Amino acid sequence: MNHPQPIPLSLVAPREERRQASSKKKVVKIASSFTERAPKTKTSRRTGKMAEHKRTNAAKMRKKGTCIPLQCDDGDPCRRCINIKDTARVFRGPCTRFRMDSLSLVRHCNGRFSQSEAFFLSYSWKDRLNPPHDMEIMWHLPGSRSKLITSPIPIKYREYHPEELKGLDPTSSHWQNTAGTVRRVVQPPYAVSDTSSLVANVERYILESQPAIEAWIFDHARGNDLKLLTYAEAVRVRNEGNGLLRVALQMQCAAIVSQGYGTVWSPNIPGIRTYDYRQLGPCTYEAYNRDGPDRPLPQAIGHQMDVAILKYCGRLEKDLLKRLNETIFHKGIKPWYELYLTLFVMLSNLEYLHGGAERYIMSKRRTMLESQVDYVVRSQTEHWEYTAPLLHYLYQCILRGHVPLKMALENPEELRMQDGMLDDLGFRYFTRVATLLGENGKSLHYEGAESRGLLTARGRYPRMVSKLESSENPASKWIPQLFKDMIEPAPAQRA
Repeated sequence: MNHPQPIPLSLVAPREERRQASSKKKVVKIASSFTERAPKTKTSRRTGKMAEHKRTNAAKMRKKGTCIPLQCDDGDPCRRCINIKDTARVFRGPCTRFRMDSLSLVRHCNGRFSQSEAFFLSYSWKDRLNPPHDMEIMWHLPGSRSKLITSPIPIKYREYHPEELKGLDPTSSHWQNTAGTVRRVVQPPYAVSDTSSLVANVERYILESQPAIEAWIFDHARGNDLKLLTYAEAVRVRNEGNGLLRVALQMQCAAIVSQGYGTVWSPNIPGIRTYDYRQLGPCTYEAYNRDGPDRPLPQAIGHQMDVAILKYCGRLEKDLLKRLNETIFHKGIKPWYELYLTLFVMLSNLEYLHGGAERYIMSKRRTMLESQVDYVVRSQTEHWEYTAPLLHYLYQCILRGHVPLKMALENPEELRMQDGMLDDLGFRYFTRVATLLGENGKSLHYEGAESRGLLTARGRYPRMVSKLESSENPASKWIPQLFKDMIEPAPAQRA
């Protein structure tokens, strides 16, 4: 009978060497949360009515809402989250409850007219018995170098009694230029008489203008390789999945239009004045920083255009949140790549809107509108500052330890062969992004700020540091955090 031969002592590694070998850096692989599981063979179904105490608890949970990681009880934190906080194969994020419809992805307010939710005003018309007059207006994209995006929008307008809108002064616009001088322009008291037609025309106008708006996005991303690559990839795959990315891009285009400004296009409209904005001086807010002579819209028509655009933005926001809810909370493996591109578009949009809101507040300093604008617009920015971290939290819940960006750098073949979320072009894009972030992090920051980057030469993953990120603007951290989520798993949260 053959017995196993003893292993020579010379072949046995000392304990210190074995410890060093076991502590070697592990190769990054697909997280277990992204591995297909065997389907359940048994389905439990409730028969009969629920017991009274269960019915009471169900009603309580419907009212309070469930936490994101689990469907659990009404504790805070809930009992199941406490029980599994030290388990290896679960997400260790905090027990968090919120309703998806509480998130704010676009602007809803109008600071000029002190409206936290923008709505059409009622006007007392002059000469109500005669038919309304025709006017064509042109809408410009934001920025002094903006261009016309499509044909003019036709409207029907009437003159109204401005004295009946106490405290709003709807015939004038006030702002402060960069030299600290307050400027004021005045136009006649004209307003659109048929707002229902205006809403339909504005929606059609934005849809027809989407290619031009996307060209504006690419133009403003020039010099930022990361942003250019990511938007190109988002446009390429926008029609895949459940349309989540397509709606996100539509919403961003509409949100950019909401930051633009209007011009009276029709000649010979009685009372319409021309102002040379070069003589008025540059302004921090783009709508007041125009290239030269212009005929700005009467303030009431500008407000009505803003309301019509925001109504369309709100419908897209509602549609996007519904699709996002369906994508995140369906059973099975979540499409992390589609969600990454969608969140990049959403967070880029929030960052742009947040910056525009801050510049708008600055433009109203020392004017009669300073107090109301500051209160209304800052309330809106607080909603965005509430939304962005929750979007990051949702994405961390989806990844559940999956670190695709780190894998693209250290084990790209595993990502390409086993992940299943990337086609050939997507894999090429994602590895290019990983390379950009590995070389330097400048492409993370949009205003030309320099950065040490996400990765050091040794391949470690330090906390992101940049001039923008260390500033007081919280929006500057939202995009870098999205990439950090794909490099470092969410930290363990211990009670």
